[in-house]
Amino acid sequence: MWAKALFLGLNTALLISDTSGKVDWDALPKCPENTFVRYGRNERHHVHCVCPNTHVCEGCGEGCTEEKAILKKRCVFGFKPSCGDGCRCAKIKDGIGGFNRTVLGEMHDLRLEPFCPGPIEKYTKTKSKFVFIVSNGHTGTTYLGQPSSWRRMFGGSIIEDLFVTHEMEANKSVVRQMGWHDDYCEKSLAYVRDIKVPQMESVLAATERGTWLGAGHQIILGMVPALVRVLGDKAKFIRLRRNKKDVAYSYYQKGGDPCTGKCIYCICPLDAAARIPVRGEIWEKLSVYQRYLWFVDELEAQWQATKKTFPNINFVEIDWDKQLSTKTFQRIAKFTGFPAFEPKISDSNITKSNHHVFGAKNETWMQEQIEGYKNIIGLKSCTKYSCLPPLDTPTP
Repeated sequence: MWAKALFLGLNTALLISDTSGKVDWDALPKCPENTFVRYGRNERHHVHCVCPNTHVCEGCGEGCTEEKAILKKRCVFGFKPSCGDGCRCAKIKDGIGGFNRTVLGEMHDLRLEPFCPGPIEKYTKTKSKFVFIVSNGHTGTTYLGQPSSWRRMFGGSIIEDLFVTHEMEANKSVVRQMGWHDDYCEKSLAYVRDIKVPQMESVLAATERGTWLGAGHQIILGMVPALVRVLGDKAKFIRLRRNKKDVAYSYYQKGGDPCTGKCIYCICPLDAAARIPVRGEIWEKLSVYQRYLWFVDELEAQWQATKKTFPNINFVEIDWDKQLSTKTFQRIAKFTGFPAFEPKISDSNITKSNHHVFGAKNETWMQEQIEGYKNIIGLKSCTKYSCLPPLDTPTP
């Protein structure tokens, strides 16, 4: 059955499928110049145009005040979705608004900007250790976040002191919106300090464990700098990368894009936390698959910015392709604080989790999509894991 959804801000309609959840992207009405299509992250019934974060809104009257309806009527730089056809976005002039004007191809490159900087506290409340996997998701983290996977790999004794979890959060609705707002640094710091860390402490105390291993990728929504600041040297980070074409394909199978409800813990170019946002007209040129390639690069940019802002964080970087291996598990175990454990199974016995993927992958098509992404964004080359160059690479 087809349902008609109100296109907020343009007073036009969009046909979507209630049963399949698939979006007819060709049917999306085009936003005015310099505005950005935003497809609702909550339900599949709210679409509107917003200003990208290098623009301000003009002709919309007063700013949006409906905070309680934030998922349906998201405010971006004072944009009010119900303001009608008179709403337009004007580019911010140089020197106004504090935006870095550095560009990388078609992206605004904010990697050198301080990423939620601030003093790092010396965490002394408990002797517990906290380890977090930093990934895009769809990188094996569901498997890594299951205690049963660790029992099978190393035997039951390893989890006597290790609490393994995937996406445990006290308030997921707060987390999913954390990177949207201009004050995301303050919001994430308050959440980590007042809610997340006390929850982790409580769980470790209740289960009599000494080490927390969080595998979920919800922390990438602006939370990583806050974890660094609050936990200090008690925090460790595992930057886990999977071949970008497989990550993008896995998400692509779900439909939507990084700005939609299909991807709850994705970064969108509109989010204030984004480090390499693109203009609306560039985003519209990208296919769904290519938008997820941007998401892969965006997290890499966020990680580079984190290391630049906090050069003394304790981290390890692990890349994998094709399949998670016993060697990967062992490296994670060693870094987490369990170096003595040896795998009890071989690579062939590791469960292959492909619950996001249906049918055979078309490798030729995926490579064509990657080449098209490079051309649209204006990047020179890609590795297996990202098209984003290191920070010390000269800007093209």
